Amino acid sequence: MKTNFNQFLTLFLVFIVQTIFAQVKTITGTVSDESGPLPGVSVLIKGSSKGTETDFDGNYSIKAKSGDILTFSFVGTKQVSKTVGIKNRIDVLLENDNLLSEVVVVAYGTQSKNSLTGSVSVINQEQVENATFSNPVKSLEGMVSGLRVIQADGNPGADPIIRIRGFNSISADSSPLIVLDGIPYSGSLSSINPKDIESTTVLKDASSTSLYGNKAANGVLMITTKKGKKNQLNISIDSRIGFTQRGAKEYNIITSPAKFYETYHSVLANSEFYKQNNDGTPITLEEANQYASDNLIARLGNYNLYNVDDDQLVNPLTGKLNSAAVLQVNDKWEDALFRDAATFHSNNISLSGGSNDVTYYLSLGTETNNGYSVRSNFKRHSARLKATSAKIFDAVTLSGDVAYARSSSQAIPSTLDANGAPTTFFSNTFQWTRRIAPIYPVFQYDKDWNPIFDPNTPSGLAYDFGTSQIFSDGSSRGTRKYAVGEHPLAVIENTIETNERDNFNGGMSAQIDLPFDIKFKYVMNYLSEGNQGTDFTKPGAGAFAMAQNGLLTKGRDRRTTFTNQQLLTWVKKLRDHDFDILLGHETYEENFTTLSIEKRNLIGGFSPNLTNASVYASSGEYNTRYLTEGYFSRFIYGLNNTYYLNLTGRYDASSVFHPDERWGFFWSAGASWVMSNERFLRDSKTINFSKLSLNYGTTGNDRLFYPNSSTRNFVAYEIQNEIGESNEANTQVRFTLGSKTITWEKSASFDITYEIGLFNKLNLSLGYFRKKTDNLLFNVPLGPSTGQPSKPLNAGTMINSGLEAELSWNIIDKEHFKLNFNANASTINNEITKLPNGKGIQE
Repeated sequence: MKTNFNQFLTLFLVFIVQTIFAQVKTITGTVSDESGPLPGVSVLIKGSSKGTETDFDGNYSIKAKSGDILTFSFVGTKQVSKTVGIKNRIDVLLENDNLLSEVVVVAYGTQSKNSLTGSVSVINQEQVENATFSNPVKSLEGMVSGLRVIQADGNPGADPIIRIRGFNSISADSSPLIVLDGIPYSGSLSSINPKDIESTTVLKDASSTSLYGNKAANGVLMITTKKGKKNQLNISIDSRIGFTQRGAKEYNIITSPAKFYETYHSVLANSEFYKQNNDGTPITLEEANQYASDNLIARLGNYNLYNVDDDQLVNPLTGKLNSAAVLQVNDKWEDALFRDAATFHSNNISLSGGSNDVTYYLSLGTETNNGYSVRSNFKRHSARLKATSAKIFDAVTLSGDVAYARSSSQAIPSTLDANGAPTTFFSNTFQWTRRIAPIYPVFQYDKDWNPIFDPNTPSGLAYDFGTSQIFSDGSSRGTRKYAVGEHPLAVIENTIETNERDNFNGGMSAQIDLPFDIKFKYVMNYLSEGNQGTDFTKPGAGAFAMAQNGLLTKGRDRRTTFTNQQLLTWVKKLRDHDFDILLGHETYEENFTTLSIEKRNLIGGFSPNLTNASVYASSGEYNTRYLTEGYFSRFIYGLNNTYYLNLTGRYDASSVFHPDERWGFFWSAGASWVMSNERFLRDSKTINFSKLSLNYGTTGNDRLFYPNSSTRNFVAYEIQNEIGESNEANTQVRFTLGSKTITWEKSASFDITYEIGLFNKLNLSLGYFRKKTDNLLFNVPLGPSTGQPSKPLNAGTMINSGLEAELSWNIIDKEHFKLNFNANASTINNEITKLPNGKGIQE
């Protein structure tokens, strides 16, 4: 009887358990990460098509049975699985997956690193936070393969020249598109406070860039600014003071007067040795050395810095300096033109945080950066406010971003020759110090090498322009044998070349959640940047300034841009299938106006005021309007987090071209295979990540320059005239011919990339690219008989190809101590295969 009762009890318990496990119940919970609740997390019942997503507050609700396995997945985090048990509430904390699912900012949104099919490099702010550059892009130098950041001059705050995978055009611009928080940015990069930047993404190939169509042929640089995080209050105060010095040694040049005299003596002797005497006999070595000693100082413009006679300075028997010679003066140009160190000082404070309803980021910053060259400096004051509101009526999310920066800079001025043209001798202070001989002093001295004073100079010493000096006893010092009449220190100390810039950048967006997981987003942005420049040259700056009794040029310009975007997205995970679809429309309007005036003959005092100059020299005004419009789409499909397909297309129009040639279509197709998610690698303890990507696509370029200029031609299809004016007469001159048939440069590129991660510490990326650009925008020279300098045409083909490699090694990763090693390398082969005359050149 007891046995029968036990059997009955066992069957009853089994029935109860089966009933419990078969019972469907509602499971609720909250999904969060380290920043707080996560909206949009996919919650699926494993092995079925049933699922849901978390709402704006990270909450979810799903019907499931005990024993079911719930999978929680979100872009940029590791997938988590939970088994349904007795409890009806399951809260989940998702961890970031820095390698497999790192979120990357791409065109018009974000993607996981897994799903990328293009060549993309990301630089987080932590990697460059100790850089002291005023311009945020300058700190990227050496961080990304294929990216070159070239400082055109030594002026702090100046925008550098940026090239991604080399030069891509001949007569058109090769600069990449700058995108700031998803909006094309045409302002100065130095108006962006580097401390406000969260990350910078470099898009290199067509799969990554073709969605920007007409602006993306040269690559894209995407800058993302910081934002607040939910339920995390963060106050940051950062104050820095320091200096920078030259990291690379100067070229091996002669800086000693004695060494220069001896070297030049040897040059004279060698050149004389191969000549003949008047009677036809060869000149002996002794005669050649004696000739060099006798004529050394005369050949150098009578600049003898020592206390011995000219013909006694260098011993003809040894070729060495006279041991009794004592140096009388030793001016060093590098000491006069450079500071010992470039100092900087910055103060930044930021406040960020938020609740479940609102996030915010507020920052204030100031910076002063004194350049390496004397009198060059840059100052900036900046502010930024970025906020995102909670959903209104559970469907609408509002965001806004406002930034303002005001900066001032003083640049190193250029030198003009006696005719007012830019000199070829002095293009920058570094070039001057490398080329001028150390025997030519900075300041003037009398016959006995006593300094000559001038109360009109800051130092009280008279500048030595290298012109002839005649002394009271009738003797003279001749002319300098290099750049006579020029003096960079005189130009710097007698020229005020300043620029005041204000930059306002504001935008807002509204996102509406529609049925079936469709989201509509409207984005608008307005940028206004103005510059006021003063170029004031006193008579003491050089021969031309002295002949004109001083010059004064004042100019101002303003650039405004207005961008509208309408974006429709659908992101959905259906079991093992991932879909990401984007449809968009964008309009862009840019207006630019500039006005300048130059006057000469300063008679009202040496102050930078136009009323103090009496002679009108020239004036100019320039206005442009540039419009683009584009329709675009992107389709991303993923299978099992392993196989990905990426298709993009954009139909673009530009006002640069005639209406008949205005529209162009650009597209790309890419695929990737995440091998580390395959069964044969999934459990590997050595290889934690492995991916192969390849893509092909096209992009366009409409940024044609004027002939022999770096100024964009916004109306290239029209005939343009220029008004020449003077005090006597005005003339109208044909400036450039237009062409109604010119159209886009079109670049077609192929990329293949392999990425591998080892031991969760070592990451390596290897890639090959080839880009062919047809229809090169070219200012083709015309014959003199036409009366026109050139005509814009699509005439040429260029091919860029190369290899890229990036290596990162996370050596130590502790909470309070991190040690990383990064290296990259690239090769670029640039070949012009077709020119207007049909001949190709390669370099």
